[in-house]
Parts: sequence; C-alpha cells; structure tokens
Amino acid sequence: MDPLLARLDLLAERLRTLARLRCAGEMLVFLILLLSAGCALDYFLDPGLTGRYILSAACYLALALGMAALGWWRLAKPAGRHEVAWKLEARYPDLREGLITAVELAESVPHDLSGAMMRSLIEQSGARIGRLGTREVFPLRWSALRLPAVLALAFLAAALVPSLELPLLARRLLAPGAHDKKPGAFPIELLDPDPSLRPVEGEPLKFAARLGRPGVRAAELIVAADGAERGYPMTWSAELGRVEFTLERPPRAFAFLVKSGRAASQQRQVELRLRPWVEEFGVRYEYPAFTKLPPAARVQRSGELKGLRGTQVELKITASQPLAAAELTWAGNKLELTLDADPRRASFRAVLESDLSYALRLRDAQGLESAREFSYEVKVLEDESPRVVLRAPERDRMVAADEQVEVTWEADDDFGLESQEILCSTNGGVPVELRLEKGATQQALALGSLALSDADELHLWVRVRDGSGHSAESEHRVLTVEARQRFREADPFLAAAAKLKAALDAGRADLATVEDQRFRMEEARLAGADHDGDAVHHLSLLKEK
Repeated sequence: MDPLLARLDLLAERLRTLARLRCAGEMLVFLILLLSAGCALDYFLDPGLTGRYILSAACYLALALGMAALGWWRLAKPAGRHEVAWKLEARYPDLREGLITAVELAESVPHDLSGAMMRSLIEQSGARIGRLGTREVFPLRWSALRLPAVLALAFLAAALVPSLELPLLARRLLAPGAHDKKPGAFPIELLDPDPSLRPVEGEPLKFAARLGRPGVRAAELIVAADGAERGYPMTWSAELGRVEFTLERPPRAFAFLVKSGRAASQQRQVELRLRPWVEEFGVRYEYPAFTKLPPAARVQRSGELKGLRGTQVELKITASQPLAAAELTWAGNKLELTLDADPRRASFRAVLESDLSYALRLRDAQGLESAREFSYEVKVLEDESPRVVLRAPERDRMVAADEQVEVTWEADDDFGLESQEILCSTNGGVPVELRLEKGATQQALALGSLALSDADELHLWVRVRDGSGHSAESEHRVLTVEARQRFREADPFLAAAAKLKAALDAGRADLATVEDQRFRMEEARLAGADHDGDAVHHLSLLKEK
C-alpha cells in the first residue's frame, strides 16, 4: 500500500479510538446522572415495591435508549482518509490543500496528469505527514475526560458516606426486592408497654423505645385509633438511653409505632383491660295507689329517675362484665346492690321521697373497679292540687227562708277527685257539710232544712279533695234571708194598687171616646152655620159629661 494512504489509515484509526473514548465518557456521565436521579426519586418519594419495580424498569429503558443514541451519534460514521486529510489541512495550513489532492490522486488514476507528476505530489505529501506524530496530531485531551472523571469520583465519594446509603439505594433501584432495607432507616426497639400485659383502662400508659443509631435523640410516637392518627413527641432519657412518652388517657383499642426520621418501628396493637361500667338501666315504677296507674317499666341508657312522691322504684343495672360487687350511695347511705343469677346484673329498690343524687360504683370478678363513681339525679314530682270553680249562684243575693237554691260548680284533678262537699255557714258559725257524689256538678239546696231566721246570712261554697290529700275550695256566695213580716204588710197595698190600676185603665178608655165625638162635632160646625146652636149645646153637654 502507498505510504501516504497507510499513514492516513493510522491517523483515521486514532480518530476512531478517540471517538470511542468520548462515547464511553458520555455514556458514563449519562449512567451516573440516571442512577443518581433514580436513587433520589426512590429516597424522597419512598415508593412501595410496585413503584420501585416501575422506577427500575424506567431507568433500564432510559439507559438502553441513551446508550443507543450516543453510540449511533459517535460511532455510526467512522473516520476515513478524506476526513483525516481535511482535519490535517485545518490544523496545518501550510499543507495548502496538497494533502487532500494527494489523497484523491492516490485513490484514483486521472488521465490528464503524468505518472511522474502524481508520484512527486504524493511523495511530497507523504513526506510532510510522515514528520507528524500520530499522538501529536490527534492528542487525547484532559478536557474530554474531565466531566466523566469528576462525576465518577463524586459518585464514589458519595457511596463512601454511610449516612447517604448510596449503595443501598443503587441496589434497590437496580434489583428491587420485597426484603430491601429502607434507606435512612435504622432499627427501633419497642420496650414499653410490655406486649404480654394488658394495660388497664383509665391509667396513664408509658411508651419507651431504643433507637438503633448512635447520636439520634428525636423520635415521635404515632397512635392510630378510630381511623385517625396522632403524633406525640418523645423525650430522650440520657440515663436509660431511650426515648419515652406517657399517654395520660389512652384509647380503649389502638395501634402505635415509633418513628425517627425515615426509620420506624414495627406497629403494635394494644387493647386495654376495660373497667366495669353500666351498659343499661332497667327501671320499674310502682305509682301511689291514688293515681290508679299500672306499674311502668322501661330500659334506658342513663340512671336518671323521675316520679311522683311515694313512687316505689326498682333499679336493675346491666354491667359490661361479670360483677363481684356493686355499691350504691343513696341519700348519704352506702348500700350493696343485690346480685342476680346473671353475674352482670344487680338490683335495688327505693321509694322516691325527695330530690337527690345517687352514686354507683362497680367491681368486677377480677377486682377491677369502675374508673369513677357514676352519679345520677333523682327528680321527685309533686301531685297537683285539685281545682274548683262555683258557677251558681253567680253572685250574692236575697233569698226566702224556705227557698230552694240551685248550686252548680266545675272541678277537676290530674288523677281524679276523691270527694266533694257543699259547705254552709250561718252568720259565720261552724260550717255544715253536705256530702256529694264524686262526679256531681250540681245540687239543689233546700234552705228550709237549714232552719234559717229573718236577716240571717248564709255563706255557701264547694270543697273538693284528691287521693293524695290535697284539697281546694271555691269562692264564697252570701245569701241573705229577707224578714217574713214585711212580706205580709205588703199584701193590702198590692190589692189596692191592682184596683187603682183597673180604674185608671177604664177612665183612659172613656177619654178616648169623648175626644172622638168632639172631633166629629167640630167637623159638623164647620159644615153649616145653622147647626151652630145645636152643636154648641151638644158640645156643652159633652164637656159637662
């Protein structure tokens, strides 16, 4: 082969080597950036196992596409003799395009040039490039390797920092698995509460944990109950080398764990040992006899009691768990409830006499007492007094000693009347009672049976009573007896007045007749003068009459 072409082939191979090195460096930069981005996403987003599978597949796909693109861009068109000649001409202007011409002549046989001229041109070009060293013409510069080298060294340095856990992140990204350790995590050992013991309801509950990384002092207790989570900052105990927190009122059932940064302990379930409490109250009321009400029973969630004074009440409680004892404080006295055959039930009887509050305390079969005394109110209702209104007589009036007076009234009561009576008092004396039927609303009172005298004043009213002993009285009416002698002296006057009235009625009829005749005579006088004398005469007679 011609020495010029052989030399150009060596330079072309040098260019291809440099291109491969650049491609490798660019691929290394792309790989480091892609791996760093994937690790950052895994660290900050903290996806689950499925998310890490997707992230790993996306990184592998991006790596394959990036490598293919860089390889095609850098290596698809290998450097040839012409490209080398052009690069040399650009680097060494004194060649004056002779090298390019020599390459073209060496690769072709033109007819318009002599063989001696061609050999002379090729030999001159070969001698010129023969003096140039291959590494000098196309050197491997540091600037081309600076970025890959810096990134590679930085990645290795980051991998050596334990807190970054870069090897763990890279392993989770390149080969994800279900048992991969979480980055940034460290073991947290739960110490309290003891899982073998059940805490008691109503008592403070202490939590303690030991952090598995030296120098870490901050932690948070996460408590989940009833679908909600709440965090509590824990306190570092230098003496015991652990974090602690006391929850004053823990829920009855909850789950908890301890977190510190990205580290978290295992979740633990806790169910408290519940103290006894009353699930329901069974109440039976036996009302006083006067109410005529049947006994009433009900089941309620509260222990509040309400009833008429004198009502007997039976209280039956149903506890949340079997009882060993139940104590009741009623009107300042401590009483033991009677336990039924069912160990969850107890009963008590009392009579409602006055308003009060009673307290209830339970103790279960394991000796655990209720968290507090349950206090309830007792409300005693009073029976209403009856009501009575006197309708007749409507007002005070004069009566005859033997007159019969109609007495009418209206009365009612919330539980019915037990008795009714009319009371009569003569001149402020001791009242006389007249018993009535329970449902009566009127009564005819014969005054003659009361032996009244002239000018006596009879006070009259109605009194009613209910079954509880309450009574009510109507307003009073005063009936005054008129004297009998005055009635007898008036009889002659009444007879004379009747006769006078009859005479006056007859004279009034005659006067009407005279007036009629006078009117007619006056008409006749006006009718003719010749009758004047007769008319005057008759008129005088009439007037005399």
